[in-house]
Amino acid sequence: MPSPDPGALVAGVVITLALFGLIAFIVHRLAGGPSGRPAPVLIAVSVVIAALPAVLVPFLGG
Repeated sequence: MPSPDPGALVAGVVITLALFGLIAFIVHRLAGGPSGRPAPVLIAVSVVIAALPAVLVPFLGG
């Protein structure tokens, strides 16, 4: 398996950090709301984490 391009690795790291920032924002907005229900927070975080491999594979040459 050939090693991925260094630019692609940097793009993957930046996208991963951006998605974790998005997760932090989602948790902050939903958990800090007036209802404080954990179900929407867990669903939103699960969807973002499940989308991570689909976003990273094209950058790594898959």
